[in-house]
Amino acid sequence: MHHSQDIKMEKDDYTLLLKLIEKNGNLESLHKQGFQYSQIAKYIFDALAEGHVEKVSDKSFILTSIGKQILLTYNRELKRSNSERFISPQKEYVLQNTYSKYDIYLPPDLKILD
Repeated sequence: MHHSQDIKMEKDDYTLLLKLIEKNGNLESLHKQGFQYSQIAKYIFDALAEGHVEKVSDKSFILTSIGKQILLTYNRELKRSNSERFISPQKEYVLQNTYSKYDIYLPPDLKILD
């Protein structure tokens, strides 16, 4: 969970924010990752202040050329290629431990398998 208002967004989260703005996506995925709505609003405000995002209406934002360059740079740094540049991995489903290809991994909530 992300609780502090002053915490700086991690590069992968900021990449997701920029990608969502670029594709006019739903910011709810950031909320599902544990960000509070007030934090998301602050990060958008920060992106505006940095010149990465431009407001085009009350509810609409676009990436600036600088924002597009930042997105490209972060995708390279995060070693994301092709489809991963458009589809961010959902952090809650990324395994923290490395397993053998012979291990069977079951998610903690087996109800999602139904």
